[in-house]
Amino acid sequence: MTDKNKKEKEKKETKAGCKIAKLEEELKQQKELAESYLDQLKRLQAQFENYRKRVMKESEVNFKNGEKTLATGLLYVLDNIQRALDSQHIDREGITLIQKEFYNILRARGLKKMDAEGYPFDPNFHHALSFIHSPGCEDGKIVEVIQPGYFWDGEVLRPAQVVVAKEKEEANEDNKEER
Repeated sequence: MTDKNKKEKEKKETKAGCKIAKLEEELKQQKELAESYLDQLKRLQAQFENYRKRVMKESEVNFKNGEKTLATGLLYVLDNIQRALDSQHIDREGITLIQKEFYNILRARGLKKMDAEGYPFDPNFHHALSFIHSPGCEDGKIVEVIQPGYFWDGEVLRPAQVVVAKEKEEANEDNKEER
């Protein structure tokens, strides 16, 4: 081998050694970065788990506080019912006031009574107990509310139980089928 070839070989080996050293340094940096990301991920995961537990506890406390607030409001109604029962005579006006007080407590928390009589029957809001022929009433209109329905925060809590107007022939056929 000539000196020239030796120098070229040494030069190539030096370049290869530099490349290897450079790649090893990059690999070391990438490993450190990956470890850093893994550590951050583990910390975030632990923080999220703690957050989830805290939110669950707060949710339970809020729910219990809501129940407690409702119960506190209803205690006044119970007191007034007891006063009415303790009185010498049952006062219809007093019972009506208790009913209004009870309704107002529930209304303040999201209860709303349905308006049904005179409206068209809708199975999403009403439960038909019977059908009757009612002169002067449009077919499918609610002519009587047996039990009122209620909404809770805009959703049906209990459908209204109603009597619905039908044409005479259909009302008779429905009654025959029930027998």
